[in-house]
Amino acid sequence: MNDTLTQLLNRSSMPRLAEPAPDTEQLNRILRAGLLAPDHAYLRPTRLTVVAGAARERLGELFVQAAEASGTPLAEDKRQKMRQNPLRAPTIIVAACCPQVHDKVPEIEQIASTAAAVSLMQTAIDAMGYGSMWRTGDMAYHPLVKEAFGLTENDHLLAFLYVGTPLGNAKNRDAFAWQDCVKPFAE
Repeated sequence: MNDTLTQLLNRSSMPRLAEPAPDTEQLNRILRAGLLAPDHAYLRPTRLTVVAGAARERLGELFVQAAEASGTPLAEDKRQKMRQNPLRAPTIIVAACCPQVHDKVPEIEQIASTAAAVSLMQTAIDAMGYGSMWRTGDMAYHPLVKEAFGLTENDHLLAFLYVGTPLGNAKNRDAFAWQDCVKPFAE
């Protein structure tokens, strides 16, 4: 079995990530790999933003601001947790889809292209010896967060892709009954 297939069959999200993160050259290769995802009519709906360093703290403050925008104050422990969430990894790649109007490429295909970009980036990250965790959650759908990333209400924030050096071991995924997800087409 070739290395790529072995890597794909053993891929696992890594919830605990630390320094070091990919350097600039590695990160550029990861981003480029993602942007080579299938893209019907080459509409380029995927938008990527890298959040690193002190920008992660600003993102945490944005999460608190967004959560409190509903008018319900947060308990201090909840505020602190939201501030800390972006600090779970040294780098976060935010992936969004900005669908383009096209008569032959529906929005769902463009969203799928962005999701494929995230998956390809995870594969590239793994290949370089780093780990990642794809997260969404309420903040991915909040208008203030979307606006902070230059998105409109018609755009979709699909992933906060946390990236860094894995702490701990990957989950054993052998127990996954993949066959339960595969069905033949009825004749």
